[in-house]
Amino acid sequence: MSCIVPNYEWAGLHESVVCIKVSVYKQMEVFHSMKLFSKAKVGMILAEFLGTALLTMTILTVSKSDIPVPFFIAAAVGTLVTLMTVAFSTISGAHFNPAVTLGFLSIRKIRFEQAFVYIAVQLLGAIAALRLDAWLTDGKIDELAFGSINWKLFVAELIGATVFGLVLAAVVTQKFESVRLAAIVGTGLFMGILIASIVPRAVQERIEAKNKGVDVGSHYNGVINPAAALGTQNFGVEYLAAPVLGVVIGMNVYTYVFTDATLRRRSLRATPAVPVVATEPVVDAPALKKSVTAKKVVKKKKSTRKR
Repeated sequence: MSCIVPNYEWAGLHESVVCIKVSVYKQMEVFHSMKLFSKAKVGMILAEFLGTALLTMTILTVSKSDIPVPFFIAAAVGTLVTLMTVAFSTISGAHFNPAVTLGFLSIRKIRFEQAFVYIAVQLLGAIAALRLDAWLTDGKIDELAFGSINWKLFVAELIGATVFGLVLAAVVTQKFESVRLAAIVGTGLFMGILIASIVPRAVQERIEAKNKGVDVGSHYNGVINPAAALGTQNFGVEYLAAPVLGVVIGMNVYTYVFTDATLRRRSLRATPAVPVVATEPVVDAPALKKSVTAKKVVKKKKSTRKR
């Protein structure tokens, strides 16, 4: 079946169209891929929204409990991310974090348009979780930001995010899948949050003093997620910029330093703009003729024997 498909990559050069043979199934695939709101795209957006919202709710719930220890926050978040990665890794990639999305963008694993949509949805998910938590607990939403940059918190978030970025790049480069991928990502996030939570008590006391004596120590744990930080009212460069910088550094260092050049080229190979279409197999005419002749000879011999 013949059809005319415009080759958009070359259209600006010689205003021509390319006639290729495709099956009905391939035509349907191309049609659906051009939809603005296809089922796959809606699933990706919903997965990122739910994953980020649940992650933010988990941090809020544990930080307000009787045991707001960084270890338990890290364990809860790591466990949740492991489960959500199993559920959504094949749907959206299970980012749930603007820093992760920007990290994948920096190593060319995701397109700019998709990254923009992911980050917007992740921020909306975190804000929705914050509003839901405030409504369920009848709690007041307090902004826990402080004026000047706290460089100790910044460095702690940066180091934790860099460790997490290294783990993410290793998982992607070595092409781990399913439960193994989820377990390694969850463990990497657990360790990253623990490292980012190394903040001296003196820093906590200074933060509490700037917030008029309110005990906010439980809120200032490692997050390494700008969306979750927004959802937990941690409005500061330490929680918004440091995770992005750390993840980008970690993923690029592993990709360009620790990865073999050949493997890296295969991993970073760009997806072709025009989908490859399977064509009909080419048949060797002389070989086909010989095969038909041989079959006729065999049939003739069999008929002679029967006589």
